[in-house]
Amino acid sequence: LDNKVNRVKMLLYKAGSRVHCGKGFERVFAEYWDAVCLRLSDRLSSHTSERCDKAITAFLKSKKLRRIHNRFIMGIMRRVTRVFVPHSEISDYIPNRWQDRVKVKVVETTAVARS
Repeated sequence: LDNKVNRVKMLLYKAGSRVHCGKGFERVFAEYWDAVCLRLSDRLSSHTSERCDKAITAFLKSKKLRRIHNRFIMGIMRRVTRVFVPHSEISDYIPNRWQDRVKVKVVETTAVARS
């Protein structure tokens, strides 16, 4: 998961650097990324929410940036609404004291004879 997020982050960074032509780009990108992280992490006050929206809008100046951003957000939404999350994707994040309570679904496979 971290690898995928880092790839999207780099894609946004590269595309954004072209769109913003280096004019304070690092600051604009950092504000955008912080705003996205804040938006995804917790409920926000209306003032903070407004500031996040402004930072995100300031960064998403092109159709390509908006498309990458929207695909990123939709990917996050798909992942968090999945019914089944593979244990291998979350096992590193489960506290040790909870490990015995985690039920791992075993997927049985059968060999199919070829004719």
